[in-house]
Amino acid sequence: MIRFLSIVILFVWCVTEKGFAQAGPTITYNNFTFYIFDSLGKPILPAGTNKFVTKLVINEHQSYYQTTQAGRNVYPLKKTLGKTFIPHTNYVNREKKILVSQFGDKYRVKEELKTFNWQMLEEKSNIAGYECKKAWSTYEGDSLVACFHEKLPHGFGPYHYTGLPGSILEVTVFRKDNIYRITAVTIENTTRPVEEPADGKLITWEQWKKIVAGRRTNNSNIRIVTF
Repeated sequence: MIRFLSIVILFVWCVTEKGFAQAGPTITYNNFTFYIFDSLGKPILPAGTNKFVTKLVINEHQSYYQTTQAGRNVYPLKKTLGKTFIPHTNYVNREKKILVSQFGDKYRVKEELKTFNWQMLEEKSNIAGYECKKAWSTYEGDSLVACFHEKLPHGFGPYHYTGLPGSILEVTVFRKDNIYRITAVTIENTTRPVEEPADGKLITWEQWKKIVAGRRTNNSNIRIVTF
């Protein structure tokens, strides 16, 4: 009888673990930009009052990061993520090592997955009820501190922040004139199909920069969603 119960428990554990791996979590984040600091340099007041919410949906080796609320504007998650254009999205495929970014419905940028030279820190933080380890890195002149949970799928995070042995639940970006923070508030186990975005003309970052520069000079009619 004991042996039978052990087999049943082992079977249930395997199914649960496998199901979680296949379904993957959906992580909801709040986003803040801080401009006011205390005497120790810690941010104490967010800039602005508009609520900015994003979601990271992980499905096996893929993830889809989407803005779901910006002030009064709400963008619900679609049935199949990546199939229909949604403003401000980032798609990651760990097997193909690619990142696809969409900033408008006419264009998309596809590139190799960014690499970060993460350095592990000794301190820990509790984010959304999960005990997280911390890591530090730099990106384009900014300092980054990320909090990640090792029992969540490895290599995923908000925006293009990836590469840690777990899912990133919080990342703080220390810029020259402000601090930007993305922090998880809820984590759910969900099943959502994820596809690589295919809407819009595929271009490079350099081409995109030229398009934006041209729009600023000649006021051409390119639909770009900004917040």
